Amino acid sequence: MKIFYEILFILGSYVIGSIPFAYIFTKLIKNVDLSKVGSRNIGATNASRVLGKKWFFIIMVLDGVKGLIPVLISRAVFPEPAGLMPVLTGLGCILGHSFSLFLGFKGGKGAAVSTGVLLALSYKIVIPPVILFILLVLITRYISLGSIALALALPVTVLVLEPGSTALFVFTLLIACYVTFKHKDNIQRLLSGTERKWGEKIK
Repeated sequence: MKIFYEILFILGSYVIGSIPFAYIFTKLIKNVDLSKVGSRNIGATNASRVLGKKWFFIIMVLDGVKGLIPVLISRAVFPEPAGLMPVLTGLGCILGHSFSLFLGFKGGKGAAVSTGVLLALSYKIVIPPVILFILLVLITRYISLGSIALALALPVTVLVLEPGSTALFVFTLLIACYVTFKHKDNIQRLLSGTERKWGEKIK
Protein backbone atom coordinates (compact mmCIF):
# COMPACT_ATOMS: atom_id res chain seq x y z
CA MET A 1 0.00 0.00 0.00
CA LYS A 2 2.90 2.32 0.76
CA ILE A 3 4.24 2.08 -2.79
CA PHE A 4 0.82 3.16 -4.12
CA TYR A 5 0.92 6.36 -2.04
CA GLU A 6 4.51 7.04 -3.12
CA ILE A 7 3.63 6.69 -6.80
CA LEU A 8 0.56 8.88 -6.29
CA PHE A 9 2.72 11.52 -4.58
CA ILE A 10 5.29 11.53 -7.39
CA LEU A 11 2.52 11.87 -9.99
CA GLY A 12 1.08 14.73 -7.96
CA SER A 13 4.46 16.48 -7.95
CA TYR A 14 4.58 16.09 -11.73
CA VAL A 15 1.17 17.76 -12.06
CA ILE A 16 2.24 20.64 -9.78
CA GLY A 17 5.48 21.03 -11.75
CA SER A 18 3.40 21.15 -14.94
CA ILE A 19 1.73 24.45 -13.98
CA PRO A 20 3.15 26.84 -16.66
CA PHE A 21 3.19 30.16 -14.81
CA ALA A 22 5.06 31.96 -17.61
CA TYR A 23 2.54 30.82 -20.21
CA ILE A 24 -0.46 31.61 -17.98
CA PHE A 25 0.61 35.17 -17.15
CA THR A 26 1.56 36.16 -20.71
CA LYS A 27 -1.72 34.75 -21.96
CA LEU A 28 -3.84 36.46 -19.30
CA ILE A 29 -2.09 39.84 -19.32
CA LYS A 30 -1.06 40.30 -22.97
CA ASN A 31 -3.02 37.51 -24.72
CA VAL A 32 0.30 36.27 -26.10
CA ASP A 33 1.11 32.60 -26.70
CA LEU A 34 4.62 32.38 -25.25
CA SER A 35 5.40 29.27 -27.28
CA LYS A 36 5.16 31.34 -30.48
CA VAL A 37 7.24 34.43 -29.63
CA GLY A 38 10.87 35.24 -28.79
CA SER A 39 12.85 32.12 -27.96
CA ARG A 40 9.52 30.21 -27.72
CA ASN A 41 10.62 28.90 -24.34
CA ILE A 42 7.98 28.65 -21.61
CA GLY A 43 10.03 30.32 -18.92
CA ALA A 44 10.60 33.49 -16.92
CA THR A 45 13.18 34.99 -19.28
CA ASN A 46 11.01 34.79 -22.39
CA ALA A 47 7.95 35.94 -20.43
CA SER A 48 9.86 39.01 -19.18
CA ARG A 49 10.45 40.05 -22.80
CA VAL A 50 6.68 40.29 -23.20
CA LEU A 51 5.61 41.47 -19.74
CA GLY A 52 8.63 43.36 -18.39
CA LYS A 53 11.46 42.71 -15.93
CA LYS A 54 9.39 42.51 -12.75
CA TRP A 55 7.58 39.47 -14.12
CA PHE A 56 10.90 37.68 -14.47
CA PHE A 57 11.28 37.68 -10.68
CA ILE A 58 7.62 36.82 -10.04
CA ILE A 59 7.68 33.82 -12.38
CA MET A 60 11.12 32.68 -11.19
CA VAL A 61 9.87 32.62 -7.60
CA LEU A 62 6.66 30.78 -8.50
CA ASP A 63 8.58 28.20 -10.56
CA GLY A 64 10.97 27.74 -7.65
CA VAL A 65 8.12 27.35 -5.16
CA LYS A 66 6.47 24.59 -7.21
CA GLY A 67 9.69 22.61 -6.72
CA LEU A 68 10.28 23.66 -3.11
CA ILE A 69 6.89 22.93 -1.52
CA PRO A 70 6.29 19.37 -2.82
CA VAL A 71 9.78 18.29 -1.75
CA LEU A 72 9.38 19.79 1.73
CA ILE A 73 6.07 17.95 2.10
CA SER A 74 7.67 14.75 0.82
CA ARG A 75 10.45 15.03 3.42
CA ALA A 76 7.81 15.34 6.16
CA VAL A 77 5.53 12.56 4.89
CA PHE A 78 8.25 10.07 3.88
CA PRO A 79 11.06 10.47 6.45
CA GLU A 80 13.24 7.70 5.05
CA PRO A 81 16.93 7.45 6.00
CA ALA A 82 18.02 7.33 2.34
CA GLY A 83 15.84 10.30 1.39
CA LEU A 84 14.85 8.69 -1.91
CA MET A 85 11.25 9.93 -1.99
CA PRO A 86 12.14 13.65 -1.74
CA VAL A 87 14.58 13.20 -4.64
CA LEU A 88 11.94 11.39 -6.73
CA THR A 89 9.41 14.07 -5.81
CA GLY A 90 11.83 16.75 -6.98
CA LEU A 91 12.44 14.85 -10.19
CA GLY A 92 8.68 14.74 -10.77
CA CYS A 93 8.48 18.54 -10.36
CA ILE A 94 11.35 19.13 -12.80
CA LEU A 95 9.93 16.78 -15.43
CA GLY A 96 6.52 18.38 -15.03
CA HIS A 97 8.00 21.83 -15.66
CA SER A 98 9.92 20.74 -18.74
CA PHE A 99 7.24 18.43 -20.14
CA SER A 100 4.05 20.11 -18.97
CA LEU A 101 0.87 18.09 -18.93
CA PHE A 102 -1.01 21.27 -19.84
CA LEU A 103 1.15 22.27 -22.84
CA GLY A 104 1.31 19.07 -24.84
CA PHE A 105 4.37 17.89 -22.90
CA LYS A 106 6.40 20.99 -23.74
CA GLY A 107 7.77 23.43 -21.18
CA GLY A 108 10.66 25.36 -19.70
CA LYS A 109 14.30 24.51 -19.14
CA GLY A 110 14.12 23.68 -15.45
CA ALA A 111 16.67 26.00 -13.81
CA ALA A 112 14.27 27.75 -11.39
CA VAL A 113 12.28 24.66 -10.42
CA SER A 114 15.54 22.70 -9.93
CA THR A 115 16.77 25.43 -7.60
CA GLY A 116 13.56 25.18 -5.58
CA VAL A 117 13.92 21.40 -5.35
CA LEU A 118 17.52 21.65 -4.16
CA LEU A 119 16.68 24.35 -1.62
CA ALA A 120 14.30 21.84 -0.04
CA LEU A 121 16.85 19.01 -0.18
CA SER A 122 19.90 20.94 1.08
CA TYR A 123 19.68 24.73 1.01
CA LYS A 124 23.40 25.31 1.65
CA ILE A 125 24.46 23.74 -1.66
CA VAL A 126 22.29 26.22 -3.56
CA ILE A 127 23.72 29.44 -2.11
CA PRO A 128 27.11 29.55 -3.96
CA PRO A 129 25.60 28.65 -7.39
CA VAL A 130 22.85 31.27 -6.96
CA ILE A 131 25.45 33.92 -6.12
CA LEU A 132 27.35 32.89 -9.25
CA PHE A 133 24.13 33.17 -11.27
CA ILE A 134 23.42 36.67 -9.97
CA LEU A 135 26.96 37.89 -10.64
CA LEU A 136 27.03 36.53 -14.19
CA VAL A 137 23.63 38.01 -15.04
CA LEU A 138 24.60 41.40 -13.60
CA ILE A 139 27.88 41.40 -15.55
CA THR A 140 26.73 39.91 -18.88
CA ARG A 141 22.91 40.31 -18.78
CA TYR A 142 22.62 36.77 -20.19
CA ILE A 143 20.12 34.74 -18.14
CA SER A 144 20.98 31.61 -20.10
CA LEU A 145 24.68 31.88 -19.23
CA GLY A 146 23.85 32.35 -15.55
CA SER A 147 21.46 29.37 -15.59
CA ILE A 148 24.02 27.07 -17.19
CA ALA A 149 26.72 28.17 -14.75
CA LEU A 150 24.35 27.65 -11.81
CA ALA A 151 23.52 24.11 -12.95
CA LEU A 152 27.16 23.15 -13.55
CA ALA A 153 28.21 24.56 -10.18
CA LEU A 154 25.72 22.42 -8.25
CA PRO A 155 27.57 19.06 -8.26
CA VAL A 156 30.84 20.85 -7.48
CA THR A 157 29.20 22.51 -4.47
CA VAL A 158 27.88 19.13 -3.29
CA LEU A 159 31.40 17.68 -3.40
CA VAL A 160 32.66 20.54 -1.25
CA LEU A 161 29.76 21.00 1.20
CA GLU A 162 28.10 17.54 1.23
CA PRO A 163 31.03 15.18 0.40
CA GLY A 164 29.30 12.10 1.83
CA SER A 165 26.03 12.48 -0.07
CA THR A 166 26.40 10.28 -3.15
CA ALA A 167 22.67 10.42 -4.01
CA LEU A 168 22.64 14.22 -3.90
CA PHE A 169 25.80 14.41 -6.03
CA VAL A 170 24.33 12.10 -8.69
CA PHE A 171 21.06 14.05 -8.64
CA THR A 172 22.79 17.42 -9.09
CA LEU A 173 25.02 15.95 -11.80
CA LEU A 174 21.91 14.83 -13.69
CA ILE A 175 20.38 18.29 -13.22
CA ALA A 176 23.57 19.92 -14.54
CA CYS A 177 23.55 17.72 -17.66
CA TYR A 178 19.83 18.16 -18.20
CA VAL A 179 19.75 21.96 -17.80
CA THR A 180 22.82 22.35 -20.03
CA PHE A 181 21.23 20.15 -22.70
CA LYS A 182 17.98 22.14 -22.56
CA HIS A 183 20.06 25.29 -23.16
CA LYS A 184 21.82 23.92 -26.25
CA ASP A 185 20.17 26.49 -28.54
CA ASN A 186 21.14 29.27 -26.14
CA ILE A 187 24.74 28.05 -26.17
CA GLN A 188 24.79 28.26 -29.97
CA ARG A 189 23.38 31.80 -29.85
CA LEU A 190 25.88 32.81 -27.16
CA LEU A 191 28.74 31.57 -29.32
CA SER A 192 27.39 33.36 -32.39
CA GLY A 193 26.64 36.57 -30.48
CA THR A 194 22.91 36.49 -31.25
CA GLU A 195 21.58 35.63 -27.77
CA ARG A 196 19.13 38.22 -26.40
CA LYS A 197 20.16 39.96 -23.21
CA TRP A 198 17.94 40.25 -20.16
CA GLY A 199 15.52 43.14 -20.50
CA GLU A 200 15.42 43.18 -24.31
CA LYS A 201 11.88 43.39 -25.60
CA ILE A 202 10.57 41.19 -28.38
CA LYS A 203 10.22 43.27 -31.53
